[in-house]
Amino acid sequence: MIGEREEPDRVLIVDDNPTNLKLMSNLLERAGYHPLVAENGAQGVRFATRGRPDIILLDILMPGIDGFETCRRLKAADETKDIPVIFMTAVTQPDQKVKAFDLGAVDYITKPFQTEEVLVRVRTQLTLRRQMKLAAEKKKMESVLTLIGGIAHRFNNHLYVVKGNLELMGEEPALPDDLRTYIDPAVKAADEMAGLTRRLLIFTNYDQPKPKPTKLNRFLSERIAAFRADLPPEVRIETALSETESTVPVDRSRMETVLTAVIDNAREAMGDGGGTIRISTEKIRRPEETEETDAEKTVVPMSRISIADTGAGMDEKIRERVFDPFFSTKFLGRGMSMAAALGIVRGHGGVLSVTSAPGRGTTVYIDLPLVEETS
Repeated sequence: MIGEREEPDRVLIVDDNPTNLKLMSNLLERAGYHPLVAENGAQGVRFATRGRPDIILLDILMPGIDGFETCRRLKAADETKDIPVIFMTAVTQPDQKVKAFDLGAVDYITKPFQTEEVLVRVRTQLTLRRQMKLAAEKKKMESVLTLIGGIAHRFNNHLYVVKGNLELMGEEPALPDDLRTYIDPAVKAADEMAGLTRRLLIFTNYDQPKPKPTKLNRFLSERIAAFRADLPPEVRIETALSETESTVPVDRSRMETVLTAVIDNAREAMGDGGGTIRISTEKIRRPEETEETDAEKTVVPMSRISIADTGAGMDEKIRERVFDPFFSTKFLGRGMSMAAALGIVRGHGGVLSVTSAPGRGTTVYIDLPLVEETS
């Protein structure tokens, strides 16, 4: 997978001691962070408001406004209130530490600094902040998907009423021919809209799939035969199915929708010149997707379907949007179909992912949980 290099986390250091600023700045830069420096509290507030650092290291004892007042101002402003603050202090009195936490600090570092302690505390708070942001985004997305699913469900019901009445009008013998010419396009448009709302319902998981234990290789072999019949002769399908059969949960009609979406996009990516689509299966061990740290993640056995094409491929910016509803390029074709495919695979307890590079084709991975066999 080709990925753009991530920007380093920005750490704002606020300290009136030039030696401390230089020492801390060099330490953080060597560790891969982007240090920013401010020589007093007022400057620190300005820099934080303008630059939005990922974390702030704040000295307590400074001329002018001290660290406590600086922290109070940071936490009072909407632009900076969510930036974690770690106090740097030579003060050891418990009441000073309590005051720091009361003002909204997340941690403190005692002077003189210990290199490893500084890096561990900074890294820990940045990790916690990322996890909190991901959790908030996930909760917001779940709310949006629930809203979209509810609207799509009602919209779909009304469409069936419209479509049914149009079809009844079209069957009326006494209907004038000039009116009949308007009905067929209206029915076709209603059909297309109904299909779109059904895909929205799948993407939002509003209508849950009903998977049953299925022999994966057998299921794929049946579908591959149908795909070969539908593809033009210049597009070849190769297979490399694992020697051992796997049992996975599959809602056959829903999973056929996923495979069709992926195959259609692969065919379009190859253009008129044709190419090869390679379908393979294997058993893998995938880290469970949780909000825990990597060291604590559980490894889950799964069965993987890989669908690779020799098409045009995608750059990273396009690849990141391939599952966005309604996003489309001439190489991706039906943007909504891949969004629906993502919803279906998630509804099966699985994971759908894509790797691609311009000129090197695209590979889609469908990872499904294994079903324990019982006698």
